[in-house]
Amino acid sequence: FMTCIVKDVEENEQVIKLTLQNGDNIHVKDYDYFFLSESAHECDQERMINTYRRLISELSQISEETIESLVPMISNNMKTNFPASGVSALEDD
Repeated sequence: FMTCIVKDVEENEQVIKLTLQNGDNIHVKDYDYFFLSESAHECDQERMINTYRRLISELSQISEETIESLVPMISNNMKTNFPASGVSALEDD
């Protein structure tokens, strides 16, 4: 539902400015909220999923509820591919 490539990132105390490949800019305020303090294998998976849903919502201007309905399997995929042990359950194609 949202495909873009970030080609440049500028950061200051108030905002991160993302410059997309198509020339558009996205400004993310209060960005420290989106960074998790724990390492990936130690953090709560639901918190991580919710944090990144919120980030996608901020970047795309789509509500978190819409994102959840568009990507209902994200929670199951995260639990399969990134179990609490920190070991990835990758499958060969």
